[in-house]
Amino acid sequence: MDGLSEAGHQKDSGSPPALRAGVWYTATIVFTRASGLITVPLFARLLTKEEFGTYSNFVVVVLIVGILTGFRGSLAIPRMKLDLGGQIDRFCFSTLALTSIITLVCYGLSLLFKQAIMGLLGLSEIYLHIMFVYLLAFHAFEIMASRARAFYRYRLFAILSAGSTLGGAALSLVFVVFFRDHLLGRTIGQYLPGTLIGFGLYVFLAIKSKGITFKYWGTVAALCLPLVPNVLSLYVLSSSDRIMITAYWGAANTALYALAASLASIVGVLFHAMNDAWSPWLFERLSLGAAGIVRRASSEYFLVCMTLCVTVILLSPEAIGLLGGKSFQDSLGLAPPLIVGSLFQASYGLYANLQFYCKKTVGIAVGSVVAASVNLVLNLILVPQFGMYAAAYDALVGYGVLLAAHYLLVRRLDYHRVYSVKVIVGGTVGCIGLIPVALWSYDHVVFRFCLLGTLVGGSAAWLVTRRRAQRMEDEGQGGGRMREEI
Repeated sequence: MDGLSEAGHQKDSGSPPALRAGVWYTATIVFTRASGLITVPLFARLLTKEEFGTYSNFVVVVLIVGILTGFRGSLAIPRMKLDLGGQIDRFCFSTLALTSIITLVCYGLSLLFKQAIMGLLGLSEIYLHIMFVYLLAFHAFEIMASRARAFYRYRLFAILSAGSTLGGAALSLVFVVFFRDHLLGRTIGQYLPGTLIGFGLYVFLAIKSKGITFKYWGTVAALCLPLVPNVLSLYVLSSSDRIMITAYWGAANTALYALAASLASIVGVLFHAMNDAWSPWLFERLSLGAAGIVRRASSEYFLVCMTLCVTVILLSPEAIGLLGGKSFQDSLGLAPPLIVGSLFQASYGLYANLQFYCKKTVGIAVGSVVAASVNLVLNLILVPQFGMYAAAYDALVGYGVLLAAHYLLVRRLDYHRVYSVKVIVGGTVGCIGLIPVALWSYDHVVFRFCLLGTLVGGSAAWLVTRRRAQRMEDEGQGGGRMREEI
């Protein structure tokens, strides 16, 4: 860490391209997710409730199987670019080849046990074919997207993502209308554009890489396999509450909780996209020893996350009304702790990035398993007694444990000084303190909007002042160097 500190005040000439690329990437993710949300009301009317529910379950199955067959290998690319340089394309295709082998093995096993699997999922055999063919192509798309992040080339990624999303939505609408089997039409229409684009990228990467290097399989497996239990643990953390609420309090309470969780997930998706855009820049700055730049930029990054969190919390009455209407007003009391939980996730991501940079990814899995276990135990104890409100605060505690665990793991690596602990702890504690104030303000509209304007305006003023002071400092250092040279 000493080497990092010495170079910490060099001028960060690489930030503008990274910033522009990050904006592109974040905007693309928000656009694709928003497009998916917009089409939900259309398909809710075109499909029966059974078809709609079955399709939603199929999407979850594809997501989970995709995690298992892809083992998050694409996440290694921004980090390995620093080690491999010009060999990164070969690393990308070697990773893709490994995911393809795993996918094909799982495909074969699913066909051997297809009767049991189809009975469990309530789907016919054709859906197994759709899923695994799509996943073969999807892993190519996933790897190329990660490569684009590593080199800040987001415009092509934005175009391909938009093509896949909009093409899937359009084809689904057409196929649902013209297919006798509406569920099959919805499924084929949604996954066909992404499959075609993915296979095109597969061929492109195969040509560009000019072969496979088998030793990279061990590298990517050691780095990314621990991320699989990490992701699955986060799913447990985010879904066990709904299962418990349904079991003890019924589906109506689950619906109220799910709507508030959906609002928090929108914030979480935005934070996740921002972290994906942030991490390649972070890895490059750390490799150059520029910890001072990272520390300053991470404080500003966290302030943006915190401001978004505060904004959504204080606008929750309007958001809940828009998403669910008057019948979901009881969801309002659940929104603040769940949204603050999303901020804890964003903070945890900062520390997980440092573990990934150090190639110590086992700790990422351990911290997430511990947090999921704490959340599960709290749900078992408190949800039967206090219902959905207990689940919301259990989730907040779980994400707090997640953040604390990863901070302690990074401290062991002696990288904890890369970020300002005071900024992160102060911001998260401040948002927790905002929860009771926000709940009271929901019945006092004028106060709520005044508070929102004060907090957002204060954050913006602090950020502008900080940037201006840093610019003057950089110019002063540049002038000093010029005088020394003269």
